[in-house]
Amino acid sequence: SDVDSYDDVLGEELTGAATVHSGHDAVFKLRTSEGVKIKTLWETGPGRKVASTGVASGVMGDDSPEVELAYVDPSTTVSVEFGYRVGGIPSDTDERGRKTKGDPTVYFQSALLYTASDGSRRVRVSTLGLRTTQLVGDCFRGADLGATAAILTRRAAARLREPPHEDDYSARGSAGGGPLKKARDEAAELCVAVLAAYRMYTSARSSPQSQLILPENLQTLPLFALSLKKGPMLRDTVKPIGGGAGMSGWGAGSPTADERSYAVHCGGNASCATAVLTSHPDLYRLTEDGDWGGRVKPRPRGSTATGRVSSSDPVTSASLGPYVKL
Repeated sequence: SDVDSYDDVLGEELTGAATVHSGHDAVFKLRTSEGVKIKTLWETGPGRKVASTGVASGVMGDDSPEVELAYVDPSTTVSVEFGYRVGGIPSDTDERGRKTKGDPTVYFQSALLYTASDGSRRVRVSTLGLRTTQLVGDCFRGADLGATAAILTRRAAARLREPPHEDDYSARGSAGGGPLKKARDEAAELCVAVLAAYRMYTSARSSPQSQLILPENLQTLPLFALSLKKGPMLRDTVKPIGGGAGMSGWGAGSPTADERSYAVHCGGNASCATAVLTSHPDLYRLTEDGDWGGRVKPRPRGSTATGRVSSSDPVTSASLGPYVKL
């Protein structure tokens, strides 16, 4: 029965909620070194977009606005979009103030002030230094599909949560108009922009125009963008064929309002580990070492709403969905 199949899921969720290291009344802040600015932050939970104030901070290049978080745990994720300031990133200098050779380093520093479960007030500071490069190909070689997918998903969720404009109401009369169409178009345009930049500014420009060249680390980005557009968060509601409002159980289209709201909630919480899970179908592993006598039993998959994934269960690199054994 369904109860027997998913009792492990409930147990995992309750255990994770009771044992996870968490905090409350948190304040998050991020700053960067010179030459880099913070364009946008996407909060966890609602996926709300927070525009940067662009406040310069002396030696540091930019300060983000303070982001207040009611609850934080290891699955809490804040997505950030950076940009370049006019003049670029300054060169590194030695102890005598002379410019050093090589590409400069850019620094990012985050601070999280929160109240621990024992009532103590703590602050966690993390500093990251990254070497810059003048070659676009090096940027693509270091690209991360999970981070890219999380940004695309959160941008789409934030787009749907924005207050509607007058042109949105006028566009609803046409097929696929309104905020949904804008979010779908934006996801496709971002994917095209990334692939076009790779084709124009790397060694791939010497390849034949008729040949499709994709970055090695982002080969599945077009598939993800298409899955995101056709997923329950962004696709239009489709009425069932042959159904009518007067027929019990046949009047609701797919996705329903509740299903779309849940998908937007999951998209606003998307992290590098769970972004693909919000749009790509679940994958199943068929193994021969099952001990359930031929029964099919789904494995629990951590909740996409909280971003928790069981570390004790094996996962594939393509999906964090449930597994079955035959």
